[in-house]
Amino acid sequence: MPIKKLFLLIAAVLLLTLALVVSAQEETYFPEADLTNPAAPFIFAQQYAAAQGATAEWRKQEGIIIDEANMKFYMAVTRVRNGMSDGEGDMRLDENRCGVILVGDVSADWNVSELHPLIVGGPYDEATETCNPDNISEPDNVFVDANGDLWIYEDTDLHANNLVWKYVVATGELMRFASMPTGSEGTGLRITGDTLFMNIQHPDETNPAPWNLGTIGVVTGFAATDSFESLPLQEGDAANTLVIAAGEYQVLGQGGNMIPGSDQPFGLLQTNSGAVMDGVCQNPDGNMFIPNGDSMTEGILYTNWECAPGGVSRIDIAQGADGMWTVSGGYHVDFGSVNGVIYNCNASVTPWGTGLTSEEDAPLDAATWAEEYAEGMNAIVEGTANPYDYGYNTELIPNEDGTTSIIKHYVMGRRENEQTWVAPDMQTVYFGDDGTDKIFYKFIATTPGDLSAGTLYAARLTQTGSNGTDDFGFTIEWIELGTSDNATVEAAVRALDAGM
Repeated sequence: MPIKKLFLLIAAVLLLTLALVVSAQEETYFPEADLTNPAAPFIFAQQYAAAQGATAEWRKQEGIIIDEANMKFYMAVTRVRNGMSDGEGDMRLDENRCGVILVGDVSADWNVSELHPLIVGGPYDEATETCNPDNISEPDNVFVDANGDLWIYEDTDLHANNLVWKYVVATGELMRFASMPTGSEGTGLRITGDTLFMNIQHPDETNPAPWNLGTIGVVTGFAATDSFESLPLQEGDAANTLVIAAGEYQVLGQGGNMIPGSDQPFGLLQTNSGAVMDGVCQNPDGNMFIPNGDSMTEGILYTNWECAPGGVSRIDIAQGADGMWTVSGGYHVDFGSVNGVIYNCNASVTPWGTGLTSEEDAPLDAATWAEEYAEGMNAIVEGTANPYDYGYNTELIPNEDGTTSIIKHYVMGRRENEQTWVAPDMQTVYFGDDGTDKIFYKFIATTPGDLSAGTLYAARLTQTGSNGTDDFGFTIEWIELGTSDNATVEAAVRALDAGM
């Protein structure tokens, strides 16, 4: 065959191959929810639970936590809007764009049966389209320190800068601890011992370094239980930097910088086959610090990266006598065995010392999947992605040889997971669902310390009190949705592959 014809043939084959790859990556696949499917309570959780009478009116349930010392449950609700305030259904509250922190008592068997407001954000100023800067706005992360006081990170565009607050439960005093750099929100709120972890997510790239990159960090020279003076609001150049009321902020890693001892950058984007994708993620989110034994000054820090594809970095850290932390090595966790992950958001640590990383996005309709997610997720799987592979919690298990094993917990249900919290009984689990007109869920594992099998429940609410901003409440009836295990639910997801 003449050389010219051979080249033309090769070129034609390459173009055809490229066309097929592009076509495959442009294809969308979204099977409609089938509520008769035995696995429907888990893979079609929103639709199934709503059909059973669960209250599907929540707007952005964000951070949640159980204060086991005082038997309290806390939930951050970013905005009281949509189904919560439309005057219909089970929730009939007045709209509050500034959000609310809810609290409820926890029973001896770790059940939550009621919720009422603890901190009400605002008021909202219609003229300036802002929330009062002396109060919370659109709360996101929450955590409890050893004194039982509540720490709150904001995710808001209704304050000039996102703020970090400490709420003193005994007095009701709100204190500003940090002002975040312009364009950023505080994420990764975790207090281990007295150590306060704080990340900087999606800062404005025009901020001065190092405040222009997504950052994993920790506060040094300050314990979360220490006293401090409330921080004033920042103006001018200070608004473009991180300002904290006490201690110093130490950077542990930043998006695009190399992980020590690794050839991978923080915020790595990669396909399931390990191919590196363009760009890096600048959205570090939930932190999971897993101490080595009883030490609070040495261990593993897993950090979520909230992009599509999602990801989790792992670094080994230790605190020296001077209070500073060193990073001795790390890598990005490989999720290829579960077809990757998407928008890893908030996180928690189980009572048995493993991490739980939450996938925030689980689209419920074909149009949303096609418009916002399919292209990116097709690129991850290098083909056509099954949307029902995403929207779960994945357990990160650190091994003695330095590797990380992963278990995607299909049985805990598919939703827009914000945060998952396991009670001290090692069986009862609560979830935040970061979306509009969503449902409040809990899960009870069959065996303590093993989340691979159990029963999923959804909440039906009855409102008490008025519709006002601070005198309402809800009682909770838990509706049993179904009992299953990971293998059974995953098999149902794999059965959906047949339509691709």
